[in-house]
Amino acid sequence: MSLNFLLLFLALTSNEGAFANRTCEVSGKSLEAFLRLSYIAFDETEPKGGWRDLYARECYLEAAKIIDVYQLHHLATLTAAEKRMLTWHAGQNYANEGLKDVALSRFK
Repeated sequence: MSLNFLLLFLALTSNEGAFANRTCEVSGKSLEAFLRLSYIAFDETEPKGGWRDLYARECYLEAAKIIDVYQLHHLATLTAAEKRMLTWHAGQNYANEGLKDVALSRFK
C-alpha cells in the first residue's frame, strides 16, 4: 500500500470531527471491500451499493473520501468518463458536508 493510500486510510478511520459518529466509521476491512468492487458495483448500484450506502446514511464526508480512495486505487483501469463521474460524485458529497471550496474544486 502506498503512502498516499495509507494517509487517506488514516483520515478515513480518524475518530475526530464528523468521524465521531460511529454509524459513519469506515473500518480497514470495509475499505478493502470497497476497493474490491467493480466500478459498476461501487458507483452505480442504487440505492445502497458501494459509496451510496454511506450517502444514504448521510455520511457525506466518508462517502467523498471513499470515492477519492477508490479512484486513486483504480486510476490505471478507470475510463476517463468513470473518473469524471467519480470526481463529480465526490464533489457532491463534499458539498453536502458543507466543504464548499473542496466541492468546487471537483466541478472545474
